Amino acid sequence: MDVIVLGFFNSEDAKLVEEVAIKNDLLVVWNYQQYNIDSEIGLKDMEKYYKLYRTGILIDKNLPDEELFSSYSLIYEVSDYFMATEWNNETPRNPKLYNFFDALNESNLKKLIVTFADEWVENTTVKIESMNFGCVKSRLNSAYVWCFGYRNLAKNTESRDDFHPLVLELERN
Repeated sequence: MDVIVLGFFNSEDAKLVEEVAIKNDLLVVWNYQQYNIDSEIGLKDMEKYYKLYRTGILIDKNLPDEELFSSYSLIYEVSDYFMATEWNNETPRNPKLYNFFDALNESNLKKLIVTFADEWVENTTVKIESMNFGCVKSRLNSAYVWCFGYRNLAKNTESRDDFHPLVLELERN
């Protein structure tokens, strides 16, 4: 997964989330088309499907300029956090993405689309999950958060696939 896409239904929500992002050392990039990302075709489909007002890419505000444009550092931090807490019994620093979701949970934001995607071309199928803001961190805190498991019943084997975007429909209860 290379990008974290935020989808907004109105300008007020976009402004609120942008302010929360900045307070958490994150940045919402609105003009991501200039970076020629591998997900752009799929993002247009997502915008139409949800009738979104606007979309933006969430990135770490402190990335060095020479690094490629992506959300990879935020995604890596979530995976690393799980590995450290579950497998190494360490207590690492909370990921910036978790702090961001905590702040959104405390805000008055009603609805937000969050998508984790890498390559997203025409006709790519996606995994869609609906949840409230309070559940998103527990959903992401898994060894296979970016992968989906598929079981072959005849052979009793499981294969993992991380080629399909994960779309989270977040709502306030």
